[in-house]
Amino acid sequence: GVGRNVSTVEVRDAAILACMQISVMDYRKHFPGIMMHELRGYFPRTIASAQSAEDVREARILAWRQFTADASSAPVPRQ
Repeated sequence: GVGRNVSTVEVRDAAILACMQISVMDYRKHFPGIMMHELRGYFPRTIASAQSAEDVREARILAWRQFTADASSAPVPRQ
């Protein structure tokens, strides 16, 4: 209908969320629709974004790239 906001979930949304989780990154600031529950872990209200949210999707990818770059350049603790 007219004036209705359309949201979509693209494969890259799920992929970058998985990459953030695997990297132990705090993905919740980039996916505010995901809620945490102490006993059940996370459950999504939605990971959908507005169809015109290309800037949000790009920001998520850049944040993940920066996180992994910072993690790879961090000194390895001695044991």
